[in-house]
Amino acid sequence: MLVGGDPGGTGSSPASDPAASGAVQSPAPQISPPAVRDAQPVRSEGVRLTYVDLDAGAPKVLMNNVGASFYVNYDTGDRPEHKIYGASGIARWKGEAEPTLRRCAELIDTQGAGDLPVVTGARYCVRSSGGRVAAITVGAFDTATSAFKGDVVVWGAGPSSP
Repeated sequence: MLVGGDPGGTGSSPASDPAASGAVQSPAPQISPPAVRDAQPVRSEGVRLTYVDLDAGAPKVLMNNVGASFYVNYDTGDRPEHKIYGASGIARWKGEAEPTLRRCAELIDTQGAGDLPVVTGARYCVRSSGGRVAAITVGAFDTATSAFKGDVVVWGAGPSSP
């Protein structure tokens, strides 16, 4: 006695075998990971480089370093050495090419420090506590505010951020 409807003993029945029933099987869709691209940056010019929050969207100058993504410590001694501090890492950008999200994130991951000397005209990459990445170009020292002014480009979370 035959049980199950497999008269040929092949282990499949016409009802369960798509080829035997004439059904056409389409191949499984190929899923590719999304390409990591630079998110649309937020650009701000003439930012007073004191205590700056990058997680608020556009760079926001704060009254102290609580919540600051980066800040500049202004040494006013005989031989002032101003330093820039990054909450989650900072690295000096070198070269003529414009910084990008991916390259800044990689630079912070491979050469990041907690602080670096501030140099007029220098560019830095910094990562905020929230994972945003920014490129900072240090401008001239503004004697009226006793602080450097700078241009800041902020991207969303970087490709290597958690």
